Amino acid sequence: MSVSNVDIWLTIFGLAVATFFIRFSFIGILGGRRMPDWLLTALRYVPVTILPALIAPAILWPEVTGGQFEPIRASVAVLTFAFAWVLKSPMLGFLGGLVCLILLINTGQVFGL
Repeated sequence: MSVSNVDIWLTIFGLAVATFFIRFSFIGILGGRRMPDWLLTALRYVPVTILPALIAPAILWPEVTGGQFEPIRASVAVLTFAFAWVLKSPMLGFLGGLVCLILLINTGQVFGL
């Protein structure tokens, strides 16, 4: 299936317009006004809810395994969270998780897991 250049440019333009209006709704319209406390409270939880929503499917149903649960990936996710919690640093947690992923995958290959 081939897509024409016109379709690609229309898609890019449409996404640009949609992104502009989404941002304008907060910056342009509400930029000079004080937002209600309930809205500010709700907005504080957006990153906390989006990150797990992006990560959970990759841990529970990884595409690389055909959607089958893999204990090594789940273990690495738990260890990454533990590192970040104990070290109080998300970046060190991510790096610790990366090291754990490399070690567990290579150990699993050595032992035939």
